[in-house]
Amino acid sequence: MNKIAIFLLLFGLHLIVTGQTLSRLPEVYFNMEYDSFSQLPITIQQAINKILDSNCPNYKPFIHPYEIIALNPNNIDQIEINHQKSKDKFGFKIKYNLIIPNKGYNEYDRIHFFHISVSADGSLLDSIALPNNNINPVKMLSYQQALRKTSCRWINPFRFKQGSLIFDKEHNTFFWSFSNNIRRIHSKENSDYKKFWLRQTITIDAFTGKLISNNKHKIVVICCLE
Repeated sequence: MNKIAIFLLLFGLHLIVTGQTLSRLPEVYFNMEYDSFSQLPITIQQAINKILDSNCPNYKPFIHPYEIIALNPNNIDQIEINHQKSKDKFGFKIKYNLIIPNKGYNEYDRIHFFHISVSADGSLLDSIALPNNNINPVKMLSYQQALRKTSCRWINPFRFKQGSLIFDKEHNTFFWSFSNNIRRIHSKENSDYKKFWLRQTITIDAFTGKLISNNKHKIVVICCLE
């Protein structure tokens, strides 16, 4: 048995004897899934409601929390948040779905997801990916309405199109973006598991239908071999 193997064996025995198994070593952070928003500390609940009321009140009726992540306060100084290491600068990250009836592909589809991060004292840590103005979200074009707005612009109109809602921070609004593949690209890099395609992506304003961009670009499709 070589020296490295002997060292690893003795080190492993030391961990077992002292109770320091790998599963019991200190964790930098942990994820905790709460059953409901109401299980959060009342100060955090009030802070988040105040943040939503002041930043994006029109969207508040349509957002639904689906995951809550809490960081371990004992080890928070090991984590860098917004380029600052501070134990009192992070408390919870709440992940939300935006669901506006009849705006997605189906009636109750999630059309957008985002998160809100707050410190232990309820301070907002980063920007919220929702428009913070008086645009009425109910006036947003639905998935099907937006897709019809792009109908005359496709190079290959018969191919399947994929769409998604995108928050544009610069313009403080939402865009609908749709893509489809135009044709295969012949390349020496093509293989059984990697294919190159030319794709077209059309982006429009989600409320007015105004064309924002119409681009052709190359993508790589990875295929799984069985």
